[in-house]
Amino acid sequence: KMARSLRFVVLINFASLLEDRGGAIRAVLKLAQAFVSDFEIDKRSFMFLFTHINGIVKSSSLDEARLILKREILCILDGTDDSDVEKVLKFMHKSLAKKYKFVDILHPIMSDFKDISNFVETKLSI
Repeated sequence: KMARSLRFVVLINFASLLEDRGGAIRAVLKLAQAFVSDFEIDKRSFMFLFTHINGIVKSSSLDEARLILKREILCILDGTDDSDVEKVLKFMHKSLAKKYKFVDILHPIMSDFKDISNFVETKLSI
């Protein structure tokens, strides 16, 4: 019930997708999921922004970075047996596939910070 009055903006270093075969990102998602009693109900209270893509994604396109992110999330999902983390990964993958802003790339120059702020203020559940 409490999550309906809270908004969670989770910043995740893109490199955590690649560390320990996705173990680092699973730990972050397990922690994020622990803030709510049922992630399926409260998933719209979360926004996951991936940072530090420069060293990993060679493209200068956010769309290309999103495709790589979606692919990496799918690989981690395939190797996940924790149902709580699996729910979060499925939500993230679906959000990227449908271009929902619940999951996106945060880049200091290319990201539209006004758009991100507007999404947090108006679209995340309150």
